[in-house]
Amino acid sequence: MNLAFVNNGSKIMGIFQKQILEHQKYIDYESNESTDFAEAYFKEMKKLENEPDFGGFGMQQLKNICFDLWSAGMETSTHVISWGILYILHHPEVARRIREELDSKICGDRTVTLDDKHKLPYTNAVINVFPDPYKFKPERFIDSGGNLKKIEEVL
Repeated sequence: MNLAFVNNGSKIMGIFQKQILEHQKYIDYESNESTDFAEAYFKEMKKLENEPDFGGFGMQQLKNICFDLWSAGMETSTHVISWGILYILHHPEVARRIREELDSKICGDRTVTLDDKHKLPYTNAVINVFPDPYKFKPERFIDSGGNLKKIEEVL
C-alpha cells in the first residue's frame, strides 16, 4: 500500500462509519433475508447481543472488515490497471490505434462513458480477456467488419 493510502486511513474509516450508520437506519430486522454484508452483520450482532460470549461483533470490527474488503479490491484494481498501462506503453502501435479510435468516435473534449462502449471495438478488445495470453494482440477481438466480436467468457 502506498503512504498516502495509509495516511488517509482514518478519513476512509470515517467515511465507512458514516455510510454504515446511515445504512443501519433502514435495516429490517424482522426479515430473514439480508440485502448485503453489513445488513447480515447487524442482524447477527443483534441476535447475539445478549449472549455471554458476545464480543466478536461491533462497529469497529465492521469498519475493519469493510476497510479490508475495500482495500483488497482497490489494490487488485490498481495492479490490473497498472499492468494494462504497462502493456500499452510497450506496444506503441496499440496506443496509437486506441488514440485514433477515440479521436474518430468521441466528439470534442468530453469524457468517455459506458454509453460509448459500442463505438470503441478496438479499445474494448485491448481490455478484454483473450486467448493465447502470452501474445499481445487486441485485433483478435475485431471481426472482418471492424466490429468488436461478442465474447461469451465470463470471469
